[in-house]
Amino acid sequence: MNHILSEKEYQRYIIERLVTENGYIERKAVHYDRAFAIDRELLFRFLSDTQPDTMAALTKIFKDKTEETIINFLNTEVTKARGSLLSVLKHGIEIANYKLILLYTKPATTYNAELLTNYNKNIFSVMEEVWASDEERIDLVIFLNGLAVMSFELKCNFAGQSYSDAILQYRTQRDPKTRLFRFKAGCLVNFAMDLNEVYMTTKLNGADTIFFPSIWAAAKRSTQARVIRRMRTNTASTICGRISSKRICSSNLSQSSSSLRRKKRRTNLPAKRKSRKRSSFPAIINST
Repeated sequence: MNHILSEKEYQRYIIERLVTENGYIERKAVHYDRAFAIDRELLFRFLSDTQPDTMAALTKIFKDKTEETIINFLNTEVTKARGSLLSVLKHGIEIANYKLILLYTKPATTYNAELLTNYNKNIFSVMEEVWASDEERIDLVIFLNGLAVMSFELKCNFAGQSYSDAILQYRTQRDPKTRLFRFKAGCLVNFAMDLNEVYMTTKLNGADTIFFPSIWAAAKRSTQARVIRRMRTNTASTICGRISSKRICSSNLSQSSSSLRRKKRRTNLPAKRKSRKRSSFPAIINST
């Protein structure tokens, strides 16, 4: 990444990695529907590929209004008081007693071939320079089956900017009421990134928006902190070990010298005479 010298190059670098190495589809920003934060074409491509019978049944009911009916119902479920995009992705939606699945999770086993096939039909896509509103242009947006799930503000260190500028941009130039940024209804997560650091938030709240370091950044910081603590501990233990060893040696020397002095004093003392105890009783002379 040392060759990246501008924000535009950074955008292209990420898109190329997503497309060539992770199977993403690159989409033009003209496909973005800002009113519902979706890519309509990919949404209905996914539904038609994975659930053709259900889509055919709904088409019989709603005729040429099928797409608008599904989108409006989906938007209602996402934006209602107890609804959310995450809930819709996990549980799907039900229209006219027909259930539409919006995300296929990876099956626990490979025994069900249909589930595995549908899981592989999940569509991941990326757009650059997305206009969320007339005044808000986002560097990158990632979609899952046509639904916007992540937004990115990118900054290039070599251009004199960093992740803190991206955070400031989210706090001051991004409206939390914009459909793309609505809490629980818009993107699941928003990233502020430069070439070295990644910060994230799940809720835009103007100047009060709280950003957290990503798991990778936190792990990196934690590893560095552990290494520093270990170095400090080892240095301190080494110094303390030397000090304690000096103290032990000096104490041993003092103990040995004091014992030698005591031994010398004992050898120089005169020998004590053994005194005989006199009997306090008079001698009894046996007369013959």
